[in-house]
This record gives sequence, C-alpha cells and structure tokens, in this order.
Amino acid sequence: MEFKNLINKFEQDAINDNNEKDNFKIVTDLTEAEEVFQNAKQKEYIAFYVLEDKYKKSSGKHEDFVGLSLCLSKDEVYIIVAEGLLTKAYLCDKLNELVKYTKLVTYDIKQQYSYINASTGSDFFDVLIGAYLCNP
Repeated sequence: MEFKNLINKFEQDAINDNNEKDNFKIVTDLTEAEEVFQNAKQKEYIAFYVLEDKYKKSSGKHEDFVGLSLCLSKDEVYIIVAEGLLTKAYLCDKLNELVKYTKLVTYDIKQQYSYINASTGSDFFDVLIGAYLCNP
C-alpha cells in the first residue's frame, strides 16, 4: 500500500521513460567498430569493460574473450563482439590506442590488466576502488 503511494509521487513520464536498452548497440562490423573507436577518441572519458565467458575461463580454455563494451556517453553504449575481423588482438590494440586520447573508466581494473598495456602514465579510474575510498 505504501509503495503505491510512493510511486504516485513521481511523474508518470519519468516512470515510463526507462528505455536504457534503446541506447545499446551491438557492433559486429569492422567499419562500424572503426567509427566507434574514432568517435571515442573525441571524448574526455570512456567507460569500458572486457567481456569474458566465465564458463570457458574456468574450464581452462583460451577462448574466454567475448568482446568489448564501451560507453561513450549516456546515449552511446556499444558492445563490440569479437568475431570475424574483430579479433581479440584488434580490439585490445584499439583499446590501448584509446589510452593516448582519453581517460578510461572501468570496474575492477585488475581483471582488465591482461587486456591493456597500462603504463605509469596511463590515466585510468577504477569505480570499484573509488567506491571503496568513498565508503571503506
């Protein structure tokens, strides 16, 4: 009963405007991936996360790399699938190239280190560490 009272306090438009799925785009084409990376170079911050298949990783197989997710803005979220010409090596090279142009944000950077060439001058922000520092 209290929940209904609480939900009525919000505007109906705000409740119905929950279309985050509309902002996701799955990229499987090399040309489209090049455009995404070119656009990413223009941004101040980029959020990324390497997508892995935990089942394959736990079984010891080397095909654990599934793709790369990039968030360029609230409305630009991409999942670049590793298939065809979009190989693990290509996507990792492109991610490492972005380090020169923008600040990279991720969750649990330790899991991402095997995919990036992080140097001491690299500019990364780990959301996991930031959350811990805000609330130890």
